[in-house]
Amino acid sequence: MSKRLPSNFEVDSLSFGNPLLTEIDGEKTMPTNEHKKAAELHQDAAKSHLAAADSHGKGDAAKGTEHAKVAHQHSQSAAKQTDQATSKSQQQK
Repeated sequence: MSKRLPSNFEVDSLSFGNPLLTEIDGEKTMPTNEHKKAAELHQDAAKSHLAAADSHGKGDAAKGTEHAKVAHQHSQSAAKQTDQATSKSQQQK
């Protein structure tokens, strides 16, 4: 039995505070552009995963599969960007 997402469910519901703010020595700052781009790609992937789940929950397997493919592509891009951002951050230390 699958659960349907509430109609008012948004990706922002997954956020805990502002995921793009970081606290360093008590000061809130934005991360590097690379980290921000990685976060945006992860959010795109989450939106696509939710759309896939919603479509599958409504019995539209074809549309759900298409959303799942897009989600997979976004997830791969996000992982690659995360690796690049992490590598760059480590080089700056």
